[in-house]
Amino acid sequence: MKIISRYLSFVIPLSAMLLSYTMYLTLYKVVENYKNSIINDYAIVVVSQETVEEKAIDKLDIGMRSFKLLDKDIIIENLKEGLNENSVKLLNKELPNFYQLKLIDYPSSKTLETIKRKLKTVSAIIEVEVFAKDHNQQYFMFLMLYDIINIFFFVIVLFSFLTLLKHIKIWFYENENRIYIMQLHGASLLYCSKPIITTALLSAIYSSIIAIIAIWYILNNLSIFISDELLNYNYIKVEFNSDYFSIFVLSFLISIVTVLMVIIKQKYEK
Repeated sequence: MKIISRYLSFVIPLSAMLLSYTMYLTLYKVVENYKNSIINDYAIVVVSQETVEEKAIDKLDIGMRSFKLLDKDIIIENLKEGLNENSVKLLNKELPNFYQLKLIDYPSSKTLETIKRKLKTVSAIIEVEVFAKDHNQQYFMFLMLYDIINIFFFVIVLFSFLTLLKHIKIWFYENENRIYIMQLHGASLLYCSKPIITTALLSAIYSSIIAIIAIWYILNNLSIFISDELLNYNYIKVEFNSDYFSIFVLSFLISIVTVLMVIIKQKYEK
């Protein structure tokens, strides 16, 4: 029973840490997918009286993905309601060129202002509409989501790490006499710590398996945790297969580093 309790004292906080790591990556990917879907829809409208060449915009180095002229006929079709034939002809004659500019990445508010300023340096361009209000609201939401995810990950990892340290220190305290006797016979502190190192390594394996099974189950049964309406959006669908190996690596790394930290501390305290 004591052995089971010792393993559980490692497995529970380590599993919590690994699950927080996997959830952190999963949530981060969801936010990134949503961000990419917004990028595909977001466009800057450029207005000019003259023709603007794509290469002139490309030279501005603003992260342009595409730059195309909007069809005037479609624009006029949306505007001609209530207008007579002469007004439509005049509109067709006087209507400037409208271009749709799409970017490679979703810009920050500061970057967007820089892009707008650079576009206005092109003499043919008379107006640039970046839809700043809507953009700033969405960008603020992205920043908030990233902050929430990072804070959540940091808090879980911190408490789990402190719990691991506490249990390792308790083990050293419980085995203080045994370690003292072994050291009198010439054994090193590292050799005396073999049982706790073995426990840490085996716990790392168990915790990795628990975390992988848990995240696999969640990702394959999202309908239990997420409403059907949200599942209809593509950015909710996240594959995690390529990150399973990193869970094992992180689990072993945390276990070894935590034990070594306590061993080093014990060594210098003697």
